Amino acid sequence: MQIAHLEITLAGDEKGNIPSYQMGSLFHGWLMERVSPDYARLLHQSEMKPFSQYVEKKGQEAIWHISALDRTACQEIIVPLLEEDFSCIEIRHKKEVFKAGEKKLVYSFASYKELADRYYLESTPSRVVKMEMVTPVSFRSGGEYQIFPSLHLIYQNLINRWNQFADKVSLEEKNLAATLAEHSFISGYRLETRYFPLEKIFIPAFAGRMSIKIAAPSPMVALINMLLGYSAFSGLGIKTSLGMGGVRVIEEKRGEWSGKRQAILKIHSSRKFLMIKYSYGD
Repeated sequence: MQIAHLEITLAGDEKGNIPSYQMGSLFHGWLMERVSPDYARLLHQSEMKPFSQYVEKKGQEAIWHISALDRTACQEIIVPLLEEDFSCIEIRHKKEVFKAGEKKLVYSFASYKELADRYYLESTPSRVVKMEMVTPVSFRSGGEYQIFPSLHLIYQNLINRWNQFADKVSLEEKNLAATLAEHSFISGYRLETRYFPLEKIFIPAFAGRMSIKIAAPSPMVALINMLLGYSAFSGLGIKTSLGMGGVRVIEEKRGEWSGKRQAILKIHSSRKFLMIKYSYGD
């Protein structure tokens, strides 16, 4: 198991407090206390974390979403949470205890190739992708927080994560994010500004829903679908291990795109990676 997404139902504490996305960094701290000391040190030294997690409040309970992006994270994080001896989360300095209910391993993939095949073997890939930013999403660009969705930033963020953790399937095309952004656009959105609390600061971000339309040949549509689908595991933007960037993706089927300018997607495979190149013709 190389990629996995686990959902754990959490009940409120004795005072009726329900976990919410604002507690993401506290859940991260609790999680780091459970992994091995060596792995905790490795994570602390890593700029890009091999897991994401966020808390989603639903009525009188909450869902804790945890995703692992490589085999070590699956073994260190996902597997222990599935064991019977894990029954509650204790946030010590707040004196809150949340009991764990149902544990559901929603997705698991043996490899990144298996995940890629899920999209490339689709006969008609989705040309409209709806995304719900469940917890606040933000990007850093030019030293500033970016609180409006940019497709170029979204694709680049996901490509970087994919290439960091995919061992045999990588995306090596130069300026790939820009190419994908040229062939898709945000067709609708309902977003609002949110601030994510982290220690003594509040990070400006956005949350809500948006739709992305893709005007491209099927192979490129499949690639965009794959990257956006991957965001449900990797998270989107910054601080995804601390509870930001929790994303839910909905794909809609559409007919084939017809355009005068067509593209041919050539996938060159080797033992270690898939190199993706584009060539255009009239």
